[in-house]
Amino acid sequence: MRGPFSSPTSKCLAQLAMLHAAHAFAAPLSSSSRWALRSPRSAGTIGKWRGGASSMSTAPPTSYDSSAYELKFTEMPSFTVSTEATAAAEWSGDLLVLPLYATPKPDGAADGWEKPDADLTEVAAAADSAFDGAVSSLVAMQEFKAGPKDSSAVFLGKSTAVKSVALVGMGEAGKVKYTGLGGALAALAKEQKCESMAVAVPEDIDDAAVQAMMQGMLDGLYSDNRYRTGDNIEKDVKLTSLTLVGTSVSTDGADRARKIMAGVNVCRDLVASPPNVVTPKSLAEMAVDVAMEHGLEAEILEREAVEALGMGAYMGVAKGSLEEHGPKFIHLTYKPPQTPTKKVAIVGKGLTFDSGGYVLALLCLNITALPPPNSDHRFASQPIPILTTKVQPEGGSLFD
Repeated sequence: MRGPFSSPTSKCLAQLAMLHAAHAFAAPLSSSSRWALRSPRSAGTIGKWRGGASSMSTAPPTSYDSSAYELKFTEMPSFTVSTEATAAAEWSGDLLVLPLYATPKPDGAADGWEKPDADLTEVAAAADSAFDGAVSSLVAMQEFKAGPKDSSAVFLGKSTAVKSVALVGMGEAGKVKYTGLGGALAALAKEQKCESMAVAVPEDIDDAAVQAMMQGMLDGLYSDNRYRTGDNIEKDVKLTSLTLVGTSVSTDGADRARKIMAGVNVCRDLVASPPNVVTPKSLAEMAVDVAMEHGLEAEILEREAVEALGMGAYMGVAKGSLEEHGPKFIHLTYKPPQTPTKKVAIVGKGLTFDSGGYVLALLCLNITALPPPNSDHRFASQPIPILTTKVQPEGGSLFD
């Protein structure tokens, strides 16, 4: 089967477009720029990606000025989490969320059995009575089945104690996944643009379930706007308070969830950053920063130390690092205050740029290239050698 770039000619044109885009991306690599590596823990760390312009070169660079870029991190939404043992219908605020359960399929049900609309829980029925039947009407109008991904909301009015009420599906009772409930709460917080939210959680909810729910919610609220511009920037949620009504469970699980997701989000930010921002050097400095804040020992082995230890396989990969950056072998150690019972080692690889997925070969042709952005168009008449992927044989694979 032939794709849109199956013929050698179309592949060459595709590679020309890639070269043009690559040059446009490389343009900010200027030696006249400045940068600073900062900690992700303070609100002032979100900086600007700055860069100048550079000229096209037929030879690949051996180094570039990494000081043109800042390592930036996202900020976690800050809202309070509290509990109230009062009934859900007595709460007042912007959005009241009522979880409902799906009806399980009966044993021996016919093949054409259809899941009925969800029944109201005791808490939801009390809220329905307080809100003049708004909850039952919402179930009927939306044919709400209470599946794990179902949610629906209705506006009650600005003059009411509760301005909006929402339903979220929990799936079948006994098969509830609280991370999914947290994800639904995150989606509602974005859609409804509410400042205060209450959730009528089950009365017997425990600490572990609260933690799972909060991790799912913070996961759903993660938004990476660092490299977005214009209409692509996602607006921050307005949520300032989340109340778990109908329970007196501790909020310790919510505190643990916030700490765990703070670490998860830092890892996400590092992975999603481009390789001209996260370099071996900046990654090592980030590791030292984390170690200093959390009481770890940090040791960064430079090229000479790594070679002295005979780490040939490591150096075989690290030869691709520019002299300016590395390689950097990062070793973090945690020592508990009490006597440890055993040692645990976690080993990972921190490749800041991986070219393993590229299959490149020189195409021995002179092809007129597209002019780079903001350049003299006379350049377009100069033939240059082009790097392109291997031409796929008819009916074959690129990797045959």
